[in-house]
Formats: sequence, C-alpha cells, structure tokens
Amino acid sequence: MSVQWMRQCLMLSALVVAVTACQTNTKTRNELVFPVGIHTWDKNQDYNLSQPSNGCSGCPTFENLSPSQGSLEQADWKFELTQGRSTFNLRGRVLGAGENDCGPNNDLLCSNEWRIWPPGSDFTPGYVMTPGGDLPTAYSFDLDPSFQCGLSRLVLVSENTYGLTRMIVDVDRRGGVCEVASSEPALNVRLVWGTDDTDLDLHLVRDGGELYSADDCYYDNCGVANDLGTSGLDWGVEGSAVDNPLLDVDDTEGGGPENIFLQRAGDQRYDVYVHYFEGMTETFPEIEIWYGTTLVDVVYYSATLPAFSRGGVWKAASIEIGGGRPSVNDSQQILTFEGR
Repeated sequence: MSVQWMRQCLMLSALVVAVTACQTNTKTRNELVFPVGIHTWDKNQDYNLSQPSNGCSGCPTFENLSPSQGSLEQADWKFELTQGRSTFNLRGRVLGAGENDCGPNNDLLCSNEWRIWPPGSDFTPGYVMTPGGDLPTAYSFDLDPSFQCGLSRLVLVSENTYGLTRMIVDVDRRGGVCEVASSEPALNVRLVWGTDDTDLDLHLVRDGGELYSADDCYYDNCGVANDLGTSGLDWGVEGSAVDNPLLDVDDTEGGGPENIFLQRAGDQRYDVYVHYFEGMTETFPEIEIWYGTTLVDVVYYSATLPAFSRGGVWKAASIEIGGGRPSVNDSQQILTFEGR
C-alpha cells in the first residue's frame, strides 16, 4: 500500500467520519462500507466469500476456544447440532478490536457484532432482520445462539481502523422436532437486553394462563425433556410432544438472547412477559417475534414506562395467530408480581 494512498484514506476518513469507515483492507478480500455503528448484513456476500485469511495487517483476530479453531477448519466451518438441540456454546476472544485499535477519526466506527441468517432467508441486506447482537469490545465472547431447523449461517464481525474480520460458520440443526412434517412455521420469541450482571427471564403464556404456571413456558419448566427436543409442558394436542414449547437458553448473567420455540402454535393467543429476576442495573430489553423465517415484529421497551429494575415484570406483547397468520399487539405494561 503506497504512502500517498494512505494519506488520501486518512483525509477521506476525516471528511466522512459521520458517514462511513475508510477501510484499508479486509480479511474477506472485499472493501465494505458500513453506516455508523451498524453493519449491512448481506447474505449473498457472506455466502460467496471464502473463510477469512490472515492477509490484513492490523485487522481484528478471532481466537476460538470452543469449538476449537482446528475442529471448525477440519469440518470446513460447519457445525452440526446434536439430536434435539437448538443451540451450542461458542467461546473465544476478539483480539485487536478495542479502542486502542481505533484511530482518533474512527473510534465511533469500531464495532463487534454477530448475526444469524436463518434457513431459507433471502439475500437482501438486513439490519434487525437477522437475529444477533453485540460482542464485548476487545473481550472474550461467550455465546449460546439459537437456531431454527435447517441450515443457518452464523457470522461474527469485528471492525477496527485497519479493516474487518468475519468468522462464518454454517450450523445444521436436524433431528427431533425438525424431522416431524409440519406445514405450519414455528413460533420463535427472542429476548435480548445487552447489559451484564442482570438476569432477565423470558415467559410465554398461552391464552388464559398465569405466570409461573403450567400455562407458562419459563426457565424452571420449559427445558429439553424428551428426544424431540421439547419440554414436558403438554400444550396443543394432548399426549403429543411435538407442539410442546421449549426455552433453550436461560441466560443468568446478562445480555441474552433467550429463545422460546413453539412448533404448531395453532390459532391461539400468547402473551410475552419479561421478569427482571436479579441485578442492580437499569436495562432496556427487546423482544423479537419470528414466525418461521419471517420477523413479524420487534418490541422495544418503551421510554414512557418506569425504569426497568429488579422485581419488575414487563408485559411486552400479545401474539394473536389466526388462519396461520400472526399479529402482534405491543402491550407495554409494567406489572407488580410478588410470586418470585
């Protein structure tokens, strides 16, 4: 790279700092331009680029601990979930992604994020249209991402002044409920909140039910209980485990996501609650509601509500499914609940 080119790049950075990053190189062999703080997630681009090389001097580096880098490379960057599982633990570090690696004209543009392209999703660039969240800048990451049935693509991106690095893993979820034929998309309710040392709990309550009852899918009663990978809550057709709900991750330390999956949700109403179980920090949770691979709605904690703190229960939304079509009503209420 010539000195003259570098000078031009630095001058351009100073002029467009409020719009884009001036990237000198990337580990994906492409010059990508992102809006401030938000990656444009383009599935077409992700699927057609090879795995990152080490050709970018100064770019961030992903260091995997589990699954190991070697095991992912041997499997051609494909990970198969075990029978009945919808998630796995991904642990590692991002090196060279902190504030010291972001120049004075570029510090707002450094970001570390992850996203999932669900099975069957199109190739349109998206923002919140793909599930995901932030990675801690320059720290270790410890993720339990959740996947729908089929082949998904998990993408981690870290960007600093020098460019960006992407880690791309294809994740295959098969077996269990995924092998049971159904013409009805699965309902997926996803909670994220993004603050550490806070324990928020996601609840999905079927019509007429109450919190912390058999009509409520939550951390204590909605984990995997059979070979199909669903819970022991007998919802839907009596005696059938296919339509039992599943909460696959109970994140007790903060950030999320927590996911509830429900195959064959049927024509019914469901209420979504979030209980601030433990912690001292005010937080702003978000709810994503998916029906199959379609993002139906994103419900943000309303600024008109009181501060969300320990003991509070946020009634976020009601989901009405009729004729195989879901609709969402943003409830936006804070309730007092003394039961837990």
